[in-house]
Amino acid sequence: MDWKAYLIPQIIAAFLIQPNAAHARESYEIRTPSGAAEAIFRNTEARAAQAKVASACLDRGWPVTSNTEGMVICNHSNIDATTVLLAPRSASFQGIARFVIVPIGNDVRVQSSDDIEVTNAFGQTKTYAGTVHDEAQDLLIAAGGTFPQGTKFEGNDLGISGHFYGYRFIVTDVAPDGAGEIGGIREGDKIRKIDGHSFDDLWWFRHKVNAIAHGNSIHFDVIRGKERLKIDVLAKPKLIAD
Repeated sequence: MDWKAYLIPQIIAAFLIQPNAAHARESYEIRTPSGAAEAIFRNTEARAAQAKVASACLDRGWPVTSNTEGMVICNHSNIDATTVLLAPRSASFQGIARFVIVPIGNDVRVQSSDDIEVTNAFGQTKTYAGTVHDEAQDLLIAAGGTFPQGTKFEGNDLGISGHFYGYRFIVTDVAPDGAGEIGGIREGDKIRKIDGHSFDDLWWFRHKVNAIAHGNSIHFDVIRGKERLKIDVLAKPKLIAD
């Protein structure tokens, strides 16, 4: 087998298939009691909550493929690089996010699950674990949901948000007086290394950030325009839930 002929298109695809550039994500971990992406819509009817979720999917650029009673299903193209690299040649990819709507008294709980369908040239399809847990959680909050009681915020709060693209974390928002701003990170910065180590995806970025103990410095290699900078940011916990 000509490995160059096989791997080069796959590597190019891995760079091209990246999370939606409009998506922003903080560094700390959000852990709901169930472990799934979920939210509570207070004093809301099920139909209204379902309509909000469907609308939020469309706002994020996720086509709604099914909107039946108690369930919203959306498609997305957020496929992780590992899945692309390990898939057969000429494979097609489809991300699927499902939102289950369950009335609970005067409230509504919406819980999400997702997976990736990989179809080869012969029409055979395999299903893999999805990678949009964080985006689904953000989507539910943006739609008007609140975090369930008992949700924990773990890790370090850099006070920055961004998206992962081309093996870089692109900073799209910097909170005033947050750890990132104090350390010198600015909107538009491209973070390429943490403590001298590169990272392959958004999960690894957050894992490396949150592996640093509170009170210690996190060392970032940053690209800002034509400059290459080294910036230290103090590791701080998220003290108050949103």
